[in-house]
Amino acid sequence: MQIDVERSTERVHKFLFQKSTKLHMTIVCLSLNDEDKIEKARELLLKESENFVRSKIIPKQLEIRGLGYFKEPRKEKANVLYARIGSSSDQIQVLADSISKTMILNGLAYRNNGEKYFEDNDSVKLHLTMMNTAFIRRNITPRERKSIDFKRIKYFDATKILDNFNDYSFGTLAMPPIQLCDVRKSNEFGYYQIVESFDLNANFNSEFS
Repeated sequence: MQIDVERSTERVHKFLFQKSTKLHMTIVCLSLNDEDKIEKARELLLKESENFVRSKIIPKQLEIRGLGYFKEPRKEKANVLYARIGSSSDQIQVLADSISKTMILNGLAYRNNGEKYFEDNDSVKLHLTMMNTAFIRRNITPRERKSIDFKRIKYFDATKILDNFNDYSFGTLAMPPIQLCDVRKSNEFGYYQIVESFDLNANFNSEFS
């Protein structure tokens, strides 16, 4: 898709794209500045995931289909383009909302702007971020900084991308594990450093086999 988008869309640069090794769905952003908070977050994630497994509502796959964008209502000034999670995500929405609410109630969750959450009634927007203007600073090389004024790129025009790929099928993927990650670090595979992980399908099979 990246090549097709770049060929069909003006002013869309490769640095806007998420690295394939870091594709993920964010449930909630946490601020864990000491070991006690990290351990608390691990315990809460495992508890909520285990409770979910006991409900016997684990979908085997997720469908990834269609595109959406943030910075609405003007798609000409989008700063994030994401792939939508299909109808198979209904039960995962339940788990995501439960984990998010638990982290908020325990004072571990923060918004992207650094402000602490005080409400716990927001529903998690399940999505896979494909493009983000924030990725430019991370992806650009020192040499390329000289020729690209990346600081001025605050948004991009997503009109043509949405016209061409609005109902694009990215296929299905096996249900991914629920993870607690340190986004400041990367592992040997180029993904974020995993602090805790819970494989929903494996634990479901173990629980009810």
